[in-house]
Amino acid sequence: MLHNFTLIHDDIQDQSDLRRHRPTVWSLWDTAQAINAGDALFAAAHMMLIQSRESGLPAETVLELSEALHATTLRIVEGQVLDLGFEARPDVSADEYLTMISGKSAAIIGYACFAGATVAGASDETVSHLAEFGRATGIAFQIRDDLLGVWQPATETGKPEADDIRRRKKSLPVLLLHDSLSDRDWESVSEIYRQEELTPADVAHVLDLMARYEIQPLVQQRVQHWHDIAISHLEAAIPDPSARAELFALADALVDRRA
Repeated sequence: MLHNFTLIHDDIQDQSDLRRHRPTVWSLWDTAQAINAGDALFAAAHMMLIQSRESGLPAETVLELSEALHATTLRIVEGQVLDLGFEARPDVSADEYLTMISGKSAAIIGYACFAGATVAGASDETVSHLAEFGRATGIAFQIRDDLLGVWQPATETGKPEADDIRRRKKSLPVLLLHDSLSDRDWESVSEIYRQEELTPADVAHVLDLMARYEIQPLVQQRVQHWHDIAISHLEAAIPDPSARAELFALADALVDRRA
């Protein structure tokens, strides 16, 4: 429910008409009602956590999880603020990008793993490893999302093709392209990104440069890197292969997901 709250507000800020092949909330019921819907989901998520005490979860554990959930929400907001701010900046670094995506899916998945391990009564070491497993899995997920946002067909993502370029997002493919281009070629990309609206020819030019410098496989290498980090934390947290099999399969599936 917290995740869906963030998606509803994210679609408003990005002016995205589609999400998972369906019209977004704001595009159907306008921005004001979409804000209301997101706010309601945010409140409902916290209410559900508080109500877990009725199932026998100790009050001190509920309080710990509630504080962490609020901190996670603030981290998500920070990531979104950075993401929007990057669109107007020509000098975004890879380190800044990593900080930004750490506040997106990485924060949510990291919290989910932390909370599950905490409720199960795991040791502090195990909780820490599982939280890091979730965080690294989320980073891999977000980088894969950046790849899909540039190259995946709309029939699979439910969003317009090359939507991240059209919206001038400073995603990892663009940052890696920057590192690969000469100053003159990068200036041509910068000129395109300074425009308020990109034409199909502009988008095609950026895609052509990405193909020429083989940016897509570089992005996928980063996905694999964070997947491997996630698996190392999972193995440290749960030594028994059979006990970690489902989480391993989930992380593995995210590496090559197509939507």
